[in-house]
Amino acid sequence: MNTAAKTIFALLVLANVGLVLWATGFRPGSDVPEGPRPALHSDKMRLVDEFGAQLLARNARPTTAGKTETGGCYRIGPFADAVQADKANAVLKEIPLAYERRAEEQTVVTGYRVYLPPLATREAAEKKRRELSRLGFKDSSVMQEEGMENALSLGLFTVEANAQKHLQALAAKKIDARMQTLSQARTLHWLYLGAVESLAGVLPRLQAADWGGTDIKVEETPCPAAAVSPPPG
Repeated sequence: MNTAAKTIFALLVLANVGLVLWATGFRPGSDVPEGPRPALHSDKMRLVDEFGAQLLARNARPTTAGKTETGGCYRIGPFADAVQADKANAVLKEIPLAYERRAEEQTVVTGYRVYLPPLATREAAEKKRRELSRLGFKDSSVMQEEGMENALSLGLFTVEANAQKHLQALAAKKIDARMQTLSQARTLHWLYLGAVESLAGVLPRLQAADWGGTDIKVEETPCPAAAVSPPPG
């Protein structure tokens, strides 16, 4: 085969290759062909600025009722009476925060009594009281409470550590005294905070607020199963 024939044959081969590529849809520099696109339902689409539209973050989790960004729910208290709780209500209305007011019956320690067990008669109790007075323990009295008739009260204390010190002082004088914890049932009031978008922003303000007593605090508590009602308008 001469040179001219070889050239013609090569051109025919290239022409056939080009024809095949054109028939299969190949275009130089084109991307991989896309698959079929899903149908768009324009009647169900809504613009982001249209009333009622809401943007949701990816992988967003539903918010538990009462749960805040700080990881839990909170309550404020305890308030000793309804008047004290009413004043706290006003603070929460100013912020404002949703809350639920609850009254709970609790047994509260009111003090500690150092005493000597009941003696046989009132005369015996009076004699023992005079002996204690000579030893320097003048703050004593004969009790006539039910179950404690003719016992000797040697002092009432609001702090347990002080009662323990008094016991030690009596023991140093060979006096076998005892300590009794005094308690009573009281109605305490709590304000449970409801579901808020972000409690972290107002938590420092709540903790710094004057709630009317040193024993009143803002503390974390398990979240309720359902959201509480918003504050009255």
